[in-house]
This record gives sequence, C-alpha cells and structure tokens, in this order.
Amino acid sequence: MNPYDESLKQMLNHLLLERHCELESELVGDKLIMLLQHPGLRDIAVRTSSAANYAGRSSPCYFDVERTFQQLGIRISELQALRSERQTHALQFAPLETQDENLHQTPDLDVNQQRGARSGRHIPKYLPPYPSVHTYKQTRMDLITDRGYVAERERRAQHRSNTQRALNKFYLRTQPTASLFNSKSEQGVVLQVQTAGKPAYLSALMPQDEIFDVDIYEFVAEPLSEKAQGNSFLREAVTSNADRPERPPDYERLFKEFCAAEDLSYVPWEQRLVSFNSKPCM
Repeated sequence: MNPYDESLKQMLNHLLLERHCELESELVGDKLIMLLQHPGLRDIAVRTSSAANYAGRSSPCYFDVERTFQQLGIRISELQALRSERQTHALQFAPLETQDENLHQTPDLDVNQQRGARSGRHIPKYLPPYPSVHTYKQTRMDLITDRGYVAERERRAQHRSNTQRALNKFYLRTQPTASLFNSKSEQGVVLQVQTAGKPAYLSALMPQDEIFDVDIYEFVAEPLSEKAQGNSFLREAVTSNADRPERPPDYERLFKEFCAAEDLSYVPWEQRLVSFNSKPCM
C-alpha cells in the first residue's frame, strides 16, 4: 500500500469515528478507499505533498493545504457547509461480487502474445516449448488486498510450489517415463534420464548467434622490430648442428695436447700468467 492509500485509510477511519460508524468487513473499507481515490482527491494529496517537499518539510502542514485549495479554486465556506450537512438516509452501495459471480471475468490477453517472447532467451533449447499464455486464459483472478510482508512471502512460496508441481505434471505427460515398480501403475512414475549430447552451459559459453569477421583465436605472426631482432630470447630455435655458429678453437686444449706429445711439463695458464707478472721489468 502506497503512502497516499495509507493516508486515505487513516482519513476514512477518522471520518467513521466522527460518524460513529463501524465497518462490517475490510472489503467495505477497501471499496470506500477506491471511491475516495478520485482524481480530484489524489490531485489534492499530490499537490500538498509536493509543496511540503519543496519547502523542505517532512510532513504537510496547514499552509500546504491552503495553497493547494487556492490553486484548485476550492472555497472554505463550501467545505464548512458540506461538513455541517446532515444526511437523513444512508448510502446504498452495490453488493460485493463473490467468486462465483466473478468466474466469467478472464484476464485480457493479446491474440499474438506468446509466452517467453521477450524474456525467454534464458530458456535452454533442449527444454520442451512452453505452452502459450492462452493455455491459462480461464485462470481465476483474485483481488489481493493484504500486502503485508508475511502474507506476501507465503503467497510467493505457494505460487512457486504450484508452478513447480504443474511443471512436473507437464513433464510427466510429455516426456518418456519409467515406473519404479514391475507392475504398470501410475504410482512411482519418474522421468527417464536422457544423456545430453552437450552440457547445458555450452550454449552460454559458446554462443552461436555471435559471428565475428575475424577469428580472435587465430595466431598471426607479426614481424619483429629492430630491438626484438637483437634479443637472444626471440631468436629462432636451432634445429641441427649445421645451423649452429662455428665456435672459436680451444687454444688451451691444443697446448695441453702439444705438451703431452713432446713430453713437456704442462703448466696451466693461470700459473703462467702469475709467473709472467712476477718477473721484474728490465
């Protein structure tokens, strides 16, 4: 219930207390609130609330109501005469419609409307097609007046349970079934498990309706820049010994082999370098 309806309900209770009246049922009070929701009364409430919000007040005051009456041309004398008027007869309201009388009313549906036309893109393709909206055209529509938190949660839970139960019955009628017992009985009938050709999430990971002009996964070899050509990590791999560059000769190994062939004592180059540096200069 929006704030305007709550304020109308409070005003209705105040008027009924002044007239010493009592409501027989809440439906009568809801009917009176619907009658009070006249465009003129709603315009007065909206203008008064807007004036209070514009002035920075959290709730409307007398000056906001007076300004609204001046804008709409309502005179205080007419309201006082209406308040002092005493009616000798009671108002007669039309009898409330029961559920039996309301059976002929069905929800208005479009001929071309189909279930899931706008919001059915999330439904996987391997599921059977959903029935049209006209399948439930004879569904009874109930007027809900209680919008409390607990009642709303119970109503949503009941609606979800009814939807799941109806969907299970629909699957049992349309899909292949198997019985849990050897005898052919309607009790213990379950759906046969069918091995899916592909996972259900595959269509979401690899959508088929998106077509790219360029394959984003195709490897394209880009030419190396001048700095990249000098990098040893980016050079091509050597596949054979013929492609390897020639190594410089090992003079130390050749000198060692020469000393062994001539029966000469071999001195490593580190010692030769130390002895050479220790000689005095002439």
